[in-house]
Amino acid sequence: MGLYRNIKLQAAKIPIVHHARIPVLAFCCRNGIAALQASWKMNKVFSPAAQALIDSGKPIIYAVFHGRMFGMLSIPNRERTLILISESRDGEMIARAMTSLGFCVARGSIAHGAFRAAKTMLANLRAGKNVVITVDGPRGPALEVKPAVIRLAQTSQVPIIPMVSDARRKKHYKSWDSFMFPHFFNQTLCIYGEPIHVPPEASIEDQAAALGTVMEKLRSDAKMWADGVR
Repeated sequence: MGLYRNIKLQAAKIPIVHHARIPVLAFCCRNGIAALQASWKMNKVFSPAAQALIDSGKPIIYAVFHGRMFGMLSIPNRERTLILISESRDGEMIARAMTSLGFCVARGSIAHGAFRAAKTMLANLRAGKNVVITVDGPRGPALEVKPAVIRLAQTSQVPIIPMVSDARRKKHYKSWDSFMFPHFFNQTLCIYGEPIHVPPEASIEDQAAALGTVMEKLRSDAKMWADGVR
């Protein structure tokens, strides 16, 4: 193991290997995700109001849990849906993969440079694009809605559509968000809840708590389906 690690470190110092690493990994990531999605039977459930809002073409803020990001693959209109991805080296690989899958990508992080990230998302919403926010990211606590999504919705006056996902067969990784990885050739479920409008004068904390309650209810419904209860 030590020999393998040493070879890997030495290889990374070779310019051609270093520069090829990200494109190769992005290619593998993109094709791996595409193959995985193609093998799923992805069930999508839209509330009537969510479906109407999506069909209208108006901008939307999609609220998702960090550990259930695979559900983003079910989002309609990828070509006008923005995902914010960190500026790390791994982020570069993911950004390239998501771009090749049809999403719009901006580099930045709510954790680092929150003002610039919020400004980027707000500009895209005003340009008519949708935005995806992991409400409990990037470090948790898991399944706890943070204020950022509410502030963005309140400032932009763009509605939030909460979206949760689950799968019949999956693996949970030992990470802060208990990241869910659905198996190949599997059934997945994505539920799009009722749109939530945040009034300009509303309490950020109260609205975050209300969104958390809604998303927890949707998550419970998705889990019951995954467990075969419904």
